[in-house]
Amino acid sequence: LSDRVERLQFEEEWLHITPTAGVDWKINDNVLAFAKTTWAFKPGGFSAYADDPRFVPFEEETAWITEAGLKSQWLDGRLTANLTGFYNAVRNYQVERSFTVTDYAVFNADRAEIYGAEFETAIALLPQLDFLGSIGWTHARL
Repeated sequence: LSDRVERLQFEEEWLHITPTAGVDWKINDNVLAFAKTTWAFKPGGFSAYADDPRFVPFEEETAWITEAGLKSQWLDGRLTANLTGFYNAVRNYQVERSFTVTDYAVFNADRAEIYGAEFETAIALLPQLDFLGSIGWTHARL
């Protein structure tokens, strides 16, 4: 294990290409549909404040992140309303955990599935006054 910790501190390197692809479709003058997907990456490392050497190294995290939705403008652009759905499939999900004030570590969950939806709106009530609102729902499972 100490060899693994030593390699993480001085020898470990991560190199990833993180492509993104998306498409927008202007349905009409007021509504735009969109979809986007990306391959994301967070490097692994070591938990510098963990007292137990078994909790020191953690692996890289990778994820496919996908979202799709609608963006709209109404009332000559004074009202916007957007609806987005998302799905994230994550491998080696990095979970941060504090055991005590000085004992802190990052662990890897084997995988995570995160999905949900968001709605946001804004309306210009006056030239100097906007009303904003949003609501979201997220489901996550490790």
